[in-house]
Amino acid sequence: MYLIAEGDLPICICAHMDTVFLKPPHTFYYDQEKTVLWSPQGLGADDRAASYAIIELLEKGYRPSIILSDLEERGGIGAEALVRKYPKCPFQDCRALIQLDRQGANDAVYYECDNKDFEKLITSYGFNTEWGSFTDISIYAPQWGIAAVNLSVGYYDEHHQTEILNMTELHQTIDKVERMLKDCRKWLSYTYIPYIHKKGWWRQDRCICCGKPVTPETSHYCNSTEDKVNDLLMCDKCYSLYFNDTY
Repeated sequence: MYLIAEGDLPICICAHMDTVFLKPPHTFYYDQEKTVLWSPQGLGADDRAASYAIIELLEKGYRPSIILSDLEERGGIGAEALVRKYPKCPFQDCRALIQLDRQGANDAVYYECDNKDFEKLITSYGFNTEWGSFTDISIYAPQWGIAAVNLSVGYYDEHHQTEILNMTELHQTIDKVERMLKDCRKWLSYTYIPYIHKKGWWRQDRCICCGKPVTPETSHYCNSTEDKVNDLLMCDKCYSLYFNDTY
């Protein structure tokens, strides 16, 4: 359910090998002008794009530690198996966890990690803080006490057959991560600092999954409390993704 490899750089890059599609695509289309790739069978760039990025970095001669998990799309089953096997980080010197599993071009998502110094560091490489719901670092980071971030790799409309991958944006992220790998020996060790939720933390003004602004009139409740006071809102796209679609 997972593969790990210890490198000679004090940083770990994480990705997952599974996609939501049961079969691999066999037909591909590429728009050279827009540098966009897609497949009518479902591209699965979430998270094949990350595997491609890791191979690119390895071929350039970088040797970060690497974690490749399986079954992230089923709730992080591979990641859970990994932390059961290794309650402490399996790498001797790991100063941060970098997941490559986010849609878009420049997003950086920290989930429940509230290390502002680490966030400032990642922002300095050209990423913008956004909201997100879950990926494997949501399991690794609190268990191992290491700060973590999930970075964009250029895919859009993930989990759908209309998913696309912007290769220009993917390579821009690869370039930014390459800069991190060049610098990471100078980094501090960034610890996981849990976010302290205040009363009303569920933020009824934002989608609980993607963080986009929502209102009760233009969104869906994802729980079933009768009075809706403590319920959580999801935007139309996320509600369709997690409650209506099957794969």
